Amino acid sequence: MLQIRHIAHKGLDVYHEPEFIAPERALELMTALETEADWHRPAMQMYGRTVHTRRQVAWHADEGYVYKYSGQEHVWRDWTPAMTELRTAVETRMDTKFNGVLLNRYEDGTEYVSPHSDDEDDLEDGSPVVCVSLGAERDFVFKMYERADPDQSKFTVLLGNGDLVIMAGRTQRVATHSIPKRVRVKEPRISLTFRKMIRRV
Repeated sequence: MLQIRHIAHKGLDVYHEPEFIAPERALELMTALETEADWHRPAMQMYGRTVHTRRQVAWHADEGYVYKYSGQEHVWRDWTPAMTELRTAVETRMDTKFNGVLLNRYEDGTEYVSPHSDDEDDLEDGSPVVCVSLGAERDFVFKMYERADPDQSKFTVLLGNGDLVIMAGRTQRVATHSIPKRVRVKEPRISLTFRKMIRRV
């Protein structure tokens, strides 16, 4: 059995479980999600002009749940078979229910996510955010807001195919997380972050 890593530092409370989903099954689910998910490239305003993110995103949730972040409003789409299978696995592992999942698709290592925290008002305060990673290996980097100790200001988790990451406790309040650009990575990756929402339309 692969070892579960726990990162606990000044409120950071992160668990990394390798091969939570068996690698072969993880690739099968990734293939299914390529066509099942409602993929699109969000538009964002930068320097007075509209630009679209390179990576694709999709928001699927229980009926009525809308997710708002970075000035964008994402209306729910129904859960698909692959998403439902992963949702069941995550809920069993966490012994709690999730009502939405945000998917990100990275074509290769040139696509990335800048440092941010999942601290939107739509999220249930203090609830865990749980990520399942499918496909290519990518670095998942946590940076502490408080950086008094340079040696304890950044933590990197190498996410492999089928891995699980749990961001619990005060993680979103004390640190950002990101997927940095890695040009050597040539394969695609899909991440699913399961969330507990509180607002309904």
